[in-house]
Amino acid sequence: AEPVKTVVEEPAKAVIEEPAKAVVAEPVKASASAAETEEADQSGLELKQMLDLVSEVSQASTASNDERVRLASVRDRLQQSVELKHQVEGIFTEELETLTAKLEVEAAAETVRTADIVALMEKFRSGVVQKKEATSKDAQLLQQMEETIL
Repeated sequence: AEPVKTVVEEPAKAVIEEPAKAVVAEPVKASASAAETEEADQSGLELKQMLDLVSEVSQASTASNDERVRLASVRDRLQQSVELKHQVEGIFTEELETLTAKLEVEAAAETVRTADIVALMEKFRSGVVQKKEATSKDAQLLQQMEETIL
């Protein structure tokens, strides 16, 4: 006798095929019933094992899908963080360039002011020297006048 194949369909639409045990017909009815009962028990046990396996696979698949969703969420947040980091770096770079330009302008203005101050100090020194010379001449003239009068 050829083995008979049993097809079982589960909610997950898995099709499992296994050869069933060939049963030899006995003339005694009681032993045929025992063999049928044993075969039914074996089929029930195999079915329960298959259902347990399908349940485990389903749970593992659900856990795997949950992990994929969580990883995708983490990747999205990481991408947003990287984009935000680039935006902040861009803002800081622009601000740094602006401050650098302002400082360069202020430094140039300070250099001009320093040169102007140095020029004014030279004028003042020159004026002081001229004033001393004029005062000295005036003192000499005054002395000459006094000597002439006396």
